[in-house]
This record gives sequence, structure tokens and C-alpha cells, in this order.
Amino acid sequence: MRALIFLLLTTFTTQAFAQSVAQGNTNTWFLLLNRFNLSEKFAITNEIHERTGDFLEDQGTIIIRPSVDYSINDNIELSVGYSFVRSWPYAPYTQAIPRNEHNIWEQALLKFETAGVSIQNRIRLEHRFIDDIVLRNAKTNPVYDIGGASYANRFRYRFILSFKLFKLNHGKHSVFFNGFDEIFINQSNNLMPNNIDRNWFYTGIGYKFNKDFNIQLAHMHQYDKVGNNTFISSSIIQLSVFKNFNMY
Repeated sequence: MRALIFLLLTTFTTQAFAQSVAQGNTNTWFLLLNRFNLSEKFAITNEIHERTGDFLEDQGTIIIRPSVDYSINDNIELSVGYSFVRSWPYAPYTQAIPRNEHNIWEQALLKFETAGVSIQNRIRLEHRFIDDIVLRNAKTNPVYDIGGASYANRFRYRFILSFKLFKLNHGKHSVFFNGFDEIFINQSNNLMPNNIDRNWFYTGIGYKFNKDFNIQLAHMHQYDKVGNNTFISSSIIQLSVFKNFNMY
């Protein structure tokens, strides 16, 4: 663990200098997460993300992300999943045409609770197949097309902190805080850290109807790499709905 922290700090420090940062528009993101508990150990989860740029004006990204989850115990859950990502061009990103990404991922979720505060550490390793955008007829009228795909690995670490603020409706409902910071690290072919790809800092307020249903409204800051030492800094307003179904 110390070696991992050292590598992350070294990577971040190296990338922190000689950067060009553009200011992005305020984006609006929506998340629907459904979890189907098949037994005490196994579950199937599906996420649907709809992301727009410039406050509902521009189509940004759609993500569909199913997974199979296995709980070793109350503190450790392992998952394997797939993500379909469809992204469209929107300012200030310079992507020429829409493109797709398919990725397969493995994940470990470590959960703890102390003094009413829930702490989670989420570690995810993604294996990404990303459409390559190529330029045709560059000498006359530029035409862009999809020409094959590139493979890449990416490491993600999310630290999550949540706690109850107060109860409502005679204790049946509650309002809670949920926050996290997540760092995305591009990896080389041997899975060693390469460079910072993205960072999310999320602070939200949630309303919990019961243990299986809650909604959250949050602000998130995104720091997104788009080129060599070039980043986009954006504010995001996110609405999330979480609903579990017990099938046993």
C-alpha cells in the first residue's frame, strides 16, 4: 500500500507542473443505479448515466454499466463489469465526431463504519477499447471517420465518506451527506502508472426513503486531461437515483 501511495503521489507531482487549463461549461449529469440482490452473497448492478454539457444544452455522454457483485463479508465486495460509453463532441472538448468505448473492469470495494460515519475505498481496474477518430481527405474538405480502436488500461481509486445529518418523518426517512474524491490514472501495458487522466471531487446531499431507495443532488468538480499537459476544469451538477431490489 505504501508503494502504491508513493507511485500515485509521484505521478501527481510530476503532472502538476507546466499545465494548460481551460475552463469548461457547467455540465449536468444524471445517474440511475439499480441493484438486484439475488442472495446474501450475489447481486447484479446496472448503472445508466446521461451526461450533458453547458447546463442541459449539449449531448455529452451516455454510459450503460452492468456488473456482477460478490460479497465476501460485510466489509469486502468484489465485482466484474462492462461499460458501454458513447460520447459526442461539445465545447470546450475538441472531439470531432461521436465515438464509442467498450471496457471490461474488475473492482474491489472495502467498507467500514465508525461513529456513524461510513467509509468506503473503491479500487477499479479498466481495460478500455476506444474508437480511433481518423481524418479523411485532409487536403480538401476535412472528413472524420472511425478507423479501428485503441487499447488502454486505467486505474481508478475512489475514497467515499457519508454520514446521516438528521431524520425526518418520525425517523423513517433521513437526510445525509455523501462525498468522494476519485483519481483516474492511465497505465502502461505492464499496468504501471503513467499519468493523471482525471480527478473528481463530489459533495452531495441525499434523501433516504429507506435502506433500498435514496436520491442525491450534488456538485462535482472535474479536472479532465485532454492532451499533453492540457486539462479542462469543469463544474458539474449531478442528480442521482439509487434503487435496490431484493430478489430472495
